[in-house]
Amino acid sequence: MAILLRKKISEGEDVRIKTFRLSLPSEEDHTGHPLGEEAGLSEPIDKDLIKLIG
Repeated sequence: MAILLRKKISEGEDVRIKTFRLSLPSEEDHTGHPLGEEAGLSEPIDKDLIKLIG
């Protein structure tokens, strides 16, 4: 990846990298709702978030 980036930069290409950083609380910090697979049954992921992540 680094070699490809260096090549593109040296050739004057526009280089963009999209990154996502996500920090979730530990399981001990969760109370009052299900975790894991059960959580998806009652609270599905927002469709706009799915589109954003792609």
